[in-house]
Amino acid sequence: MIKRVVAAGVFVHNEQECLPKLLSDLEAQVFPPDLRVDFSILCNGCTDRSFEVAQSEVQRWPTRDYRTASALNLEEGGKANTWNAFVEHALNAGASAMVFVDGDIRILDPKAIATLLESLDSPDVSIVVSQPQPVFAEKCSRLVRLSFSVGQTPHRDGSICGQLYAATAGALSDIRLPKLCLVEDGFLAACVKTSLFTSARGTQSIAASRKVSHQYTPYTTFGELYEHSIRLALGTEMNAAYFTPLWHARDRQDRIRLLRRFSRGEQLEETFRAHAGLPQNSAISTRKSVLKFVNSVRRDGWKGIARIPLSGAKLCYTQFVNAGARRRFRSREFKW
Repeated sequence: MIKRVVAAGVFVHNEQECLPKLLSDLEAQVFPPDLRVDFSILCNGCTDRSFEVAQSEVQRWPTRDYRTASALNLEEGGKANTWNAFVEHALNAGASAMVFVDGDIRILDPKAIATLLESLDSPDVSIVVSQPQPVFAEKCSRLVRLSFSVGQTPHRDGSICGQLYAATAGALSDIRLPKLCLVEDGFLAACVKTSLFTSARGTQSIAASRKVSHQYTPYTTFGELYEHSIRLALGTEMNAAYFTPLWHARDRQDRIRLLRRFSRGEQLEETFRAHAGLPQNSAISTRKSVLKFVNSVRRDGWKGIARIPLSGAKLCYTQFVNAGARRRFRSREFKW
């Protein structure tokens, strides 16, 4: 039987402690007989024993005709670099679909990845995304838990949670991520939904799975949560800087060439200088927060009104984060 090939990349950076549990979850995944999944454990820029752990774990996997597994040690770190290298490898290997897995999550359902891939059979779906489920560590602060209770909502169609998702090879064939990219999933979602910046309403869609979920451990301290929020705000603004020349490119081939230059780290500084900066993004974020609060009051009535103090605190926090991100954007503090 000729099997359909799927490439699965596990993105690992200094995760030697949690990696064995995830690899155990992946080893337990089952797939239909017409499918072969090639797992690549991509240890990028690791300074701990992640690569050695990955090698040891995959060598213990029993031989199966529906999967292969290998561990790779990539000296250059950065998820965007690793994503680009993995996609190039998968396309050259003739993969019909790709699965992207973060190295610090858990996938407890043994049919989770197969279910994601099955959802890609729908002709109008290019990417399908797993639902993230937080599992708090014992030392997690009450403030962090409270922030999740205010903002946690089911993942919706149209956006990507980069921790676990599957995509068709055709949807990704022309896309490469910029070398400096802090919010990779947001950049990818924009490329897909706009058919590579050719239309505000592209023909490809991103679906949030109703059947598949994964577990992840949120940050445990407010300081860690703040740095994560800064990264998201700063990365969103960096993406906006990239989007401007992509929208103004002459044609699709020009956009593909521009993406390739971004992926090599070329033309980044002039792109950032041409961008207006964070104020517009901050204003949009503020309006969205206010509208979301008003809609929740209308929808939930007295329950919505009872959340006014928490929603107000969240709005103030958003402005505080945007101010920090604005400073870092202007000083080009992009390293994490």
